Amino acid sequence: ELELQSLVKYIQEILVKEHRDFIIKNIFEIIELTYQKEYFEKLWNFCLQQICYESDCLFKSTKFLTFNPSILEIILKRDDFYVNNEIVIWENLLRWACGQNPVIQQDINKWNKNEFTVMERRLARFIQSIRFYHIPSEDFLLKVYPFKKILPNNLINNIFAYHTVPNTKLDIDTQPQRSGYVWDHSACGSKLIIEDNGKVVCAQKHLAYSHQSVRPKMILENKGIFEWDVVIEKYCSYTWVGVCAENFNYETFAGYQPTGWVLGSDGSTCSDYNSNNKKYGYCPTFHNDNVKVTVHLDMDKRSCAFTVNGIKYPEVSGWNNLPSKLYPVVSLSYPGRFRIQPH
Repeated sequence: ELELQSLVKYIQEILVKEHRDFIIKNIFEIIELTYQKEYFEKLWNFCLQQICYESDCLFKSTKFLTFNPSILEIILKRDDFYVNNEIVIWENLLRWACGQNPVIQQDINKWNKNEFTVMERRLARFIQSIRFYHIPSEDFLLKVYPFKKILPNNLINNIFAYHTVPNTKLDIDTQPQRSGYVWDHSACGSKLIIEDNGKVVCAQKHLAYSHQSVRPKMILENKGIFEWDVVIEKYCSYTWVGVCAENFNYETFAGYQPTGWVLGSDGSTCSDYNSNNKKYGYCPTFHNDNVKVTVHLDMDKRSCAFTVNGIKYPEVSGWNNLPSKLYPVVSLSYPGRFRIQPH
């Protein structure tokens, strides 16, 4: 039995290291095969992390409607199951529930009393997994409120209170927002490699004399204060951490661009360097491995400040009218290796 366990462990390691494409292609079959089987823990965790990192592989699959409800519940409960808007989860969950046997049409105006009862039962186990308080108020009114008959009354009332008096502390569990602290393959320089389920980005050897950029999936918009850490696990010749807007070129250095605002390891801040040819002194240099840079973005004031290795510095002078929609960003060269994480 011990020899068999060792063989199973070895096979899993080979699959994860050398046959990732095969796993991803057959991810539904593999995750259901490994569900509640401790000896397949490595494969199970890999499949879970992959689905959490790329939610489209779940929602856009033709196999989604037949997906195991117990596994779906596990996924929806996870903080790292990321979508840009929680309403995406609600809409797809409705689609999944309507697609179970017997099938129910998605037009709620055509439901009869029995269909309301059936849908309420199908969705009941998932309700606590939906972060309703993080659904924008307009989406809630248009896409959630019409289904109030199948949702708990106290939930609807609490959500209305939450949106009506947003600055008042209410005795309700709003749940944390899902974490988007994973680098985005679709917004990444061509010579950068994303590893560790999206948490780490590193530069290839071909990128020794120039910089490329990458941003994570999360969008920073509306109001409030956003904070995150970038750990420079491996230093390169100048490291850059900050924010960027849309219309951004990830094939080059963020500080060259009018839509990039970054702090460099030389202690300077930089934006649109190609036009103004200026950098501004901000803090002491940090030319080392394992430096932690915390970004403090205040979207109420449209300003930004940084903490480097536990020492917080003032808001960056001149960065007081940042755009209303931003993303975290880093620029690096070889042998740079950066990790992004919640603060």
